[in-house]
Amino acid sequence: KPDPHGQPEIWAENRHTLCESLTGLYSSWQGSYYGKNGVAKAFMLDGNGHARDHLDENVIILRASGSMAKDGDNGMKQREDQEPKHQYHAMINAISQQSPIAVICGDKNSQVPSKMPHKYNSLDWYKATHVWTERDRFNVIKYRLEKLDPNTIAWWVPTDFEPVVELGALGSPLKQHCDSCSNEYDQIYLCGWLCLNSKCEKFWCLPDGSTPDATQLIYDPRFLKQKTPWANEQAPMSFRFPLYTTPAIAGEDYKVENLRGMTCPECGKCNARVKWEGWECTSCGFEHKPQITPLPAASIQDQNYPVSDAYPSSHDSALPHVKISVNFSHNYRWITYKFKVSATEEGEVVHGIANKIVREEVKGPNEMWENLQTDCHGLVRRELSNALMNSFTLNYGMPYKFIAAGDSLPFTDAPWPVTEAVSRLNWADRITSRDTDKDKEKFNELYLVAYLQDQSMNYHDDGEKGLGSTVATLSLGGRAEMGFRPKSFFFHGMKSIDYNRKKMTVMTKDDPLPEFPNYELRKQYLEEIRNAGLSEGEEKERLAEMATSLRAAYPPKQSCTRVEDWVKLSLGHGDIVIMRGAHLQKYYEHGVSPKGLMRYALTCRTVLPAHLKDSELPDYEVDLVQDEYDGSRI
Repeated sequence: KPDPHGQPEIWAENRHTLCESLTGLYSSWQGSYYGKNGVAKAFMLDGNGHARDHLDENVIILRASGSMAKDGDNGMKQREDQEPKHQYHAMINAISQQSPIAVICGDKNSQVPSKMPHKYNSLDWYKATHVWTERDRFNVIKYRLEKLDPNTIAWWVPTDFEPVVELGALGSPLKQHCDSCSNEYDQIYLCGWLCLNSKCEKFWCLPDGSTPDATQLIYDPRFLKQKTPWANEQAPMSFRFPLYTTPAIAGEDYKVENLRGMTCPECGKCNARVKWEGWECTSCGFEHKPQITPLPAASIQDQNYPVSDAYPSSHDSALPHVKISVNFSHNYRWITYKFKVSATEEGEVVHGIANKIVREEVKGPNEMWENLQTDCHGLVRRELSNALMNSFTLNYGMPYKFIAAGDSLPFTDAPWPVTEAVSRLNWADRITSRDTDKDKEKFNELYLVAYLQDQSMNYHDDGEKGLGSTVATLSLGGRAEMGFRPKSFFFHGMKSIDYNRKKMTVMTKDDPLPEFPNYELRKQYLEEIRNAGLSEGEEKERLAEMATSLRAAYPPKQSCTRVEDWVKLSLGHGDIVIMRGAHLQKYYEHGVSPKGLMRYALTCRTVLPAHLKDSELPDYEVDLVQDEYDGSRI
């Protein structure tokens, strides 16, 4: 294809940065259409177009999105009739209200007349003018879009392009009423007028009663080049969104909408917000780092959960079989929840609920909270599964999880709240485990996570290979709920596997707990399978049969996949959570949902150096270099 006449107003290298930068206009992470609350907003034109799609300097004809399925290695194919549903009605609404629609073009689009300069490129704003249904192998809903302002030259036309026919130069297309349903339609194809009412007995029939062959379906130039006047043909906004400005109200910086990306005002590239400090264009180097207004500690005190100098109340809950014990010391209410994590082992979760004295302690939660907002540099959104995490993170001490050694920092480079948190969590671990040995294995890593408003952490475990059996977290800022539950495969005794290129659901061979569904039946099946002496293939088939029997044994309407929380913690500012047990992370998972504006989670682990490769070891000493916290101030 030839090079285009110009350049797009904005462009992106991937869907992630495109959707984050155009939040509110285009946020479809996979599909071509984006709409919200019955309003059509934008289309993406990329691969998998319809055979009769069209794109020129002023007009686009495209198929409605949806009703597609994978077709082996040959891409996608339509799998069913397209019905007039939400998207269809949103397009009718756009026509009725003369509401413009944005169009973005990908470099896989075959109709665009020039070579797209980037992976994704903004085309322009368009009028929706026609919506109709036609017949292929299935019913197909089609849209006609017309450039909102046809007087400007389309940037995507080739450099030597000269228009053959201007919009409106050929007059109006032929219109005709169907003698069966009485609906009026334009003649779209040169082969003749067709009824486009999919409910009519003469749908997709030519005047002689025949149906057109696909080779006859050439667009009538009068339909293609008609001009549709609108009362206002001015674009509603630029694709280059305004830069974020610092609000006057403290805390507004922490709303989740401020996670949106930036359309660079210099070069138009869409950039995700990767750094806590602000936005940076990875193409031209433009930076936008507005001053963040810190949120004072007094502003995060939740009036629905007041605290005083007395030991605070608990807002936690647990299922009846969970053992609970309570202790009071150092102005914390320490609640320990114990439950079976295997047939032979117990695990425990300790929740330390801080009172006002703890929060206002010198170098305590209030001071830590305020310092982190202004003195913690280097927080970034890390890549996970080819996308950016929502939260901002930074790792100190030993390398952890998916964070490479080069991305971790020594404790000597950390702001004081980080080393204070490590020391405080070591102390909390000692006093709640009743282990007063100061030489016991200490935490050597801290993973700092900053959550904006409404950002949650889905259920997960911290059971990576090479970690100690204890994990501890200090929560600062907004309130959050933390839930603990058995993993589904452990609780229900079933999991999906791939075996000999076949997907199958099999019963697991983990010993069940008495609280689990089908406890007696699973024990019976386990004894059978362990004594059967089957070959690998025979065992998999038998385990699949057992899984089928387990599912059938559930009462009606009872889920065989869902698991409710066994323990729910209500985490307040300054609270501590400690998880202990070698198999707690293997068989249980936890998730966190926010209830406040913004929150830091400072989580400590013991990373065992022997489990790291030489290339993963840090090139610095992992040393806290400060006095050990002993709780004497509280």
